[in-house]
Amino acid sequence: DFKGEAPLLIKIAAGLTTGALGIMVASPTDLVKVRMQSEGKLAPGVPRKYPSALAAYGIIGGGRGRAVERRWAQHCAQRLDQCRGAGLL
Repeated sequence: DFKGEAPLLIKIAAGLTTGALGIMVASPTDLVKVRMQSEGKLAPGVPRKYPSALAAYGIIGGGRGRAVERRWAQHCAQRLDQCRGAGLL
């Protein structure tokens, strides 16, 4: 039963947590979008690697999960740098 305003450290931790969770959802989604858009430029008759968006998640996450992990880590590092630059850390 907390009353009053939350301490600054709690607010920063909450912001970092929600940012990380947002990146965990948005980064793989963006990767799937970019990969599927690049397939749209293939010549007619060339077989598609991703039959649907859901299949793309499975294929990318299953065989090439490292790409998703690397991209997620880059996004987290960028957000931490922004916090440091703003003097929050």
